[in-house]
Order: sequence, then C-alpha cells, then structure tokens
Amino acid sequence: SLAGSVRGVKGTGTALAIAALATSGALLGRADHTAAAVRAAELILSTARSERGRLLRLIPAAGDDPSTIPAGVLEDHAHLLEALVVLYEATFEPRWLDAATSLADVLVRDFTDADRGGFFSTAGDHEQLVGRRKDLDDSPLPSGQSSAALGLLRLHAITGDGDLLTAAEDVLRIGARFAAEHPAGFGEMLSALDQYLGTPREIAIVGDGPAADAPFAVAR
Repeated sequence: SLAGSVRGVKGTGTALAIAALATSGALLGRADHTAAAVRAAELILSTARSERGRLLRLIPAAGDDPSTIPAGVLEDHAHLLEALVVLYEATFEPRWLDAATSLADVLVRDFTDADRGGFFSTAGDHEQLVGRRKDLDDSPLPSGQSSAALGLLRLHAITGDGDLLTAAEDVLRIGARFAAEHPAGFGEMLSALDQYLGTPREIAIVGDGPAADAPFAVAR
C-alpha cells in the first residue's frame, strides 16, 4: 500500500510508482492517482531519510529504528529524484521542486565519481567494498546512472542550474556508446539522450482556474 508503511518495501519501487501515478494523474485527469503519488512521496520524504538528507534503502515501518536500516544506493536517490520532478510537473507545487533540488544536491555530493565522471552505485561513506560499481544497463529496471541523468536534465530544464547539466553530461559521455550499440538494454539512457539532444518547447500559461485548464490539458 502506498499510503501505508511496511518494513521491507524498497523506496525504488515506490519512486517508480510515484512517477507513473503522477503521469497518469496529469494526463488522464485522475485526481486519485495524483493523490496516491503525493501520499507516497510524503511517506518516503518524512520517514526514509537520514539527517544528512540521504535516503534509506527501505521504508521503515512504524516503530522501526531508522538507524538499523541500510543506507540507500544510487538508484534509490535517482529514481526518487526523477519521480519528484514528475510530481512537480503534475501538481506545480513548489515543495516537490524544492525536494527534487535538495535530493539532486545529495546525489551529486555523495555519489559522483570526480575522476572519471558519472555516479558510483554506492556513496563515498558506504561500507568498504572490493570496488565501487557503476551500473549502466537498464534491465530489468532503469539503472541509477540513467535515471540520475534523466532526472538531472529535467530538473535543469526547470531551474536552469548549469551544475545539474554538467553532472548529467558526464553520465551521457559514459553511457551513450553502450546505448547505441545495445539499445534494447538501455531504454532509460536513450530517454536521457533524447532529452539532452532534443529541443523542448517551453509554454507559459498565465492565470488559474477553469480558464487555464484547457491550455494545461493541451500542453500535457
């Protein structure tokens, strides 16, 4: 249940559901879908974050000690970042844009590979491993790498923050060749490339209420 909290529920799956529900809510006029996306986002942001803004790997149940839950990895942060941008576009509530911006700062701060570009799958203060991986392929789920690139690009389109664009470009430099050679396994990376290479149109609608509803529907 998106409105509830069960120990063992991964934030990644919930983030993907948030994006899907927010999209269907906006496109189909389903207020119940949008409301479910909002409740799920509120749940993650209020219960599954550390003091430094890092996400937890699992959504804690009532009574759980968050300190016993593993820290989130790249895909947790990247998928929620993308979902928050979609939720903002569906509702135009500034709190979701603020949350997406804060999460992007955490993602870039804790997961960036400063030497070779892109993002590691684990944060810099994660338990010591033999090596810090970089997952690229989008199979069966979008990789954290690709989702981070797309989320950062979409957030850059809204905020104009050049640092977000630079971070996304570093990912695309790594992944573009693989996506071109094996497109079936890199759907999210190709979506990020499409966002980067395309020329998005910006539409300004002034006003609110019924007079704005029709042009909003056309734009969406």
